[in-house]
This record gives sequence, C-alpha cells and structure tokens, in this order.
Amino acid sequence: MHLSTLQSGARWRHRLRRLSAILIALGPVVCGCRGPDRSSSNAYERGLIYIFPGIEGGPWQIKEPAAAFRAAGVVAAMEVHDWSKLNWFDNLLNLPANRAAAKQIARRITDYTARHPAQPVHLVGYSGGGGLALMVVEALPSQVMIDNLVLVQAATSPRYRLDAALRHVRGKLVNIHCESDWFTLGVGTTIMGTMDRQFTPSAGKDGFDLTAAVRDETLRGRVVQKGWTAESFRAGHWGGHLDMIGFGFNRELVAPWLIAAAPHR
Repeated sequence: MHLSTLQSGARWRHRLRRLSAILIALGPVVCGCRGPDRSSSNAYERGLIYIFPGIEGGPWQIKEPAAAFRAAGVVAAMEVHDWSKLNWFDNLLNLPANRAAAKQIARRITDYTARHPAQPVHLVGYSGGGGLALMVVEALPSQVMIDNLVLVQAATSPRYRLDAALRHVRGKLVNIHCESDWFTLGVGTTIMGTMDRQFTPSAGKDGFDLTAAVRDETLRGRVVQKGWTAESFRAGHWGGHLDMIGFGFNRELVAPWLIAAAPHR
C-alpha cells in the first residue's frame, strides 16, 4: 500500500474523531439539557422499563420521553442506559463492547424478573440504542421473557436476524421507522455502518425485511412495523431523526406500548 494512501486514511480517521468530539459537545445544545427519570423504589413494584438512548448521549437525552411516559400513565420504574464512553464513533463501531454491555444489562433484567416475576418488563431503544436493546434481549437466559420491545428509528440493518430476540418477547416487537430519516439512517448508516456493522440504510428508516429478518414464520406475528404518518406529524414528529425524542410523539405513539402488559403472563 502506498504511503500516500496510508496518510490519507489517517487524516480521515483524525477528522472523524474531531467530528465526534464536536457532536458530543453540541449534543446538549441540540437536544436540550436533559436528566434521567428519578424512579421511586415503589415504582419497581409496578414494573420496569429499560430505556436505551442514542449512541451520542446518555440519560440527559431522555428527559422528554421519560416525562411523556409519565404523562401517558406509565407507572413502572424507568432505568436509562448510560453509554460508558461519550464517543459516538466508538459506541457505533465497537460491536464486541456493545455485546458485552448487553450481557451485563441482561443480568440486571434477569435479577429484576426473579425478584418481581409478576411485573411487566418493557425495553425501548432509540437510534443506536435500538440495536443495543436487541442485543440485550438476545442475551437473556432462555427462561426470561419481557413484554414489549419498542425500537424507535433503530440504527439496525433491515435483515438483522430477530428470531433470537423474539423468543424472549411475549408481547410485540414494535419497529417505529421513518422513511424521511434519510440523512442519519440512510446516508449515515450506509457510510458509517449500523449497530450490527452492516453498511446499509437502517430498519429505522425503511423497516425490517421480515422474510430475511424472521426465519421462523411462527414468530413473525409478534413484529409490528409502524411508519411515519400524519398522526406522527400531529404528535410533533416532523420526519427528522431528533424528532423521535420529542414529548408529544413519545406520549402518543410510544408510551401506549409501555403500558399494556402482554397477554398470557
């Protein structure tokens, strides 16, 4: 390989790291200064909702969704994943680290279900957090089930195999996608890759290809795909990527999936 090619690659990596640092610094400005939900100990007696923000942030990113869930009548405890490194570049690319983190969270959920076997457990993941949420459910022991898994504009490839996760979902795997999210989940994941390291527009943009993503036909009925509609617009989602963490959209279109427990508990 020519020296000039190596130098060019190094320059691009340096530019991407600088861009990462800038986006991290701007995150609170773009999305607002947000903090995590403070669930009381009593809330854990009424269920658990585990929330996964996008890869560029932490619990501060979830203030509006958390408030929207409470306004909609969610009474369960809410826990928010805090990415160990505020570096979206590494959080996106480091699949082994993400799978290791998923195993740790799966143990936390397993412990909760052992202490509260009758209480509902829901997971909701935004953007890259949707990919991590899938990995968490896949990592659960065979006997552990959750109620609903909600993916909101997830940065996951459309052909991602969902069978393993679906075997732990007694209710629905809900994929809320937005075709007009062409920059982040179209161009962005085609160039930088999805959470499962495929270079393609994401399932959070165009939906899952269920024929490829769910090989077991008996499991396909557990998948619900909901695209962007006029109802989304009326709820405050104008078709962009950051609109997914807005208050109205989460209250009207995400929260209902986090309230109803799945049947045959």
